[in-house]
Amino acid sequence: MLTGLLYCGCCGNRLCYSHNTTHRKLADGTEKVYNRNLYRCYRRISSPTTCDGPSGYEMGPINEAVEIAVMNFLKRISVIPREDLIALAGILEVRTAEVTYKQSVKDFEETQRQINALEEEAMKALTGENKLDLGIINNMSMKQKARLDAVAKAMEESKSRLDAEKNQKRSNEIQVDEMLTWASRFEDASYEAKHMVIAQLVDRIEVKKDYEITIYWRMTAEQFLGKKNEASA
Repeated sequence: MLTGLLYCGCCGNRLCYSHNTTHRKLADGTEKVYNRNLYRCYRRISSPTTCDGPSGYEMGPINEAVEIAVMNFLKRISVIPREDLIALAGILEVRTAEVTYKQSVKDFEETQRQINALEEEAMKALTGENKLDLGIINNMSMKQKARLDAVAKAMEESKSRLDAEKNQKRSNEIQVDEMLTWASRFEDASYEAKHMVIAQLVDRIEVKKDYEITIYWRMTAEQFLGKKNEASA
């Protein structure tokens, strides 16, 4: 269920699913078969000195902990009226686009200021007002002009995105309806469906000794609801 999302919190290596079957002979002569589903750290197995964590973790406790965290996330979302969620989702996307656009404008203006300053120094070098190497100034100016083209393009793209975000109510409706559907069906969904939902909500999951689990959300409930951003946990 967590394939591709799970990492060793000790070495950062991706944890992989593994099925382990053990045969043990009992005192009465019969053989008992033990089946275990695990998430293994193959760096720990192949290179023990580079990882001080366990070589494997029981799948059940990790899956259960992540499922509970995801269900709690979805429950927090599902109690909010649909229209409020649509508005909040839109506000968040617009806020994100606005921040990106403002930063791109700032980068453009700063790069333009540096080009103007270099051109002024070049004029002073030509008239003998300073002793700076004109070749160095011209080289720096060319680099800044190339950067100006790049930041101008980024500014145009971020402006287009901002305009699009302000006019995508339908997209927000679809996003919210999908989230509410997850909230109502997640608990009884198949492993494949749960994996799909978790992959949409979670960036990565780290596991350390004693099953210390840290979930890094793509977006926390607070961020989705337009509240103060919090560190992923």
